[in-house]
Amino acid sequence: MMNDEEIEFQEEMLATKEPLMPDPPIKYNAMELEQATLLSTPLTDHVRQNTLQFILGTRDLAEWDDYVQELESRGLQNFLDLANSVYQERN
Repeated sequence: MMNDEEIEFQEEMLATKEPLMPDPPIKYNAMELEQATLLSTPLTDHVRQNTLQFILGTRDLAEWDDYVQELESRGLQNFLDLANSVYQERN
């Protein structure tokens, strides 16, 4: 199904590039998982809504700094602190 150029590219990538494994998942306990879910749900909703607005052009990219501040006001730093502390403790 691939053309010759694509096959050549794939073979070259396999020969010259070393695949990177993804980071292991964060291993939350039950209480941490609930806390992470409570923090991440409004963040995820806000990110999805605004991503669509940026893509469709209904929100200008000049408002990016405002968008980041909105995420911070919704608990972004608390979520990141929780995720990083759990990750560092268990990995």
